[in-house]
Amino acid sequence: MQSFVYHNPTKIIFGLGVLGQTGAEAAAHGKRALLVTGGGSIRRSGVYDTVRASLEAAGIEVVDFGGVEPNPKLSHLRQGIELAKTSGADLVIAAGGGSVMDEAKAIAAGACMDTDINDYLTGGALLSCALPVITVPTVAATGSEMNGVFVITNDETHVKNGMAHDLVRPKTSIMDPATTATIPLEYTILAAVDIVSHATEGTLTQADNDTPLQDGLTDTVVRTVMDCMHVLMATPTDLPARTNMMWASTLAWNGLCPAGIGTWAKPCHMLGHPISAMYDTLHGATLSIVTPAWMEHQAEIEPTRIARWGRSLFGVSEQDDRSAALVTASALRGWYRKLGAPLTFAEAGIEKPDLDGLAERSMSIARSKGEDSGWNTAGIRSVLERSLQGSK
Repeated sequence: MQSFVYHNPTKIIFGLGVLGQTGAEAAAHGKRALLVTGGGSIRRSGVYDTVRASLEAAGIEVVDFGGVEPNPKLSHLRQGIELAKTSGADLVIAAGGGSVMDEAKAIAAGACMDTDINDYLTGGALLSCALPVITVPTVAATGSEMNGVFVITNDETHVKNGMAHDLVRPKTSIMDPATTATIPLEYTILAAVDIVSHATEGTLTQADNDTPLQDGLTDTVVRTVMDCMHVLMATPTDLPARTNMMWASTLAWNGLCPAGIGTWAKPCHMLGHPISAMYDTLHGATLSIVTPAWMEHQAEIEPTRIARWGRSLFGVSEQDDRSAALVTASALRGWYRKLGAPLTFAEAGIEKPDLDGLAERSMSIARSKGEDSGWNTAGIRSVLERSLQGSK
């Protein structure tokens, strides 16, 4: 195990019926809240009314800002920042899924900046302050409720920028598993793919092989998601499964799983982000397309960690690590197929992907994150080519 510092100050209030505590938590941080939401589902489910009533009962003035889309867009983000500034909001509350939470964090950052938020997203400006953020997640997927990460797509250049800063880490997250029970199954499937990717990219790319605690924690998170999905495929509203999956999504991306594993990378997100930026594909779909293909690529280079994971999660019996890693990729692809997640570009509605353009954008992300060791555009393109057919 490697040396590490772990600090996560986000307060979690988790359980059935906890939405009514939103107002009291908000009152500790501000008096006028920009309430960020997505489409109409949050109103149909009753979550919006419950959250707003709680805020108003606590004396919080509410300023509505809705319309956040999947893969949140820079143009809409700028509107939110402008509204936060002109309304005098001193607090941002996100009620919705990962995209809503991501945009809310970016609004919180931009509301305190004199320059355009894109200057920060592209590395041309530093962040020195942000409005406090509270989240009310309604989808178990990104873990955005307990981290400082947010991803924004520039809808003019079709470039997706992921940022992370402690200043936008939520102060409190109000997590009621019942809010996720009405999420359509097709979105739940892609959410499961996202959680598994978040939990495993560290364990699959780390160099240190002496991390039994982290391996066990990561594997338990993934196994929990798989068990929950087995139930939810038959009964999408099953509350115990929704409850366990909600907490698994938080643990997968709150920094705990990779604490102590040393240096690691996010190759599947590197490969997936340009796909969603260029084709507006849902994030989970990009991950189900590229992850098995990346595993097959990695099996030829450094198969040890993938082999370990496959033996633990899928009962892979091959003793040779390369063979075990390849079987693991096939097993993961089989699980995705069982769920109904897309395995190829065509299955995600992308008939003629620009592989050269995608490879160049992925390489740019790798360079910007310092994760370009061992990569070049030709290598990335070869992984994407595997994703055309779903196998080698």
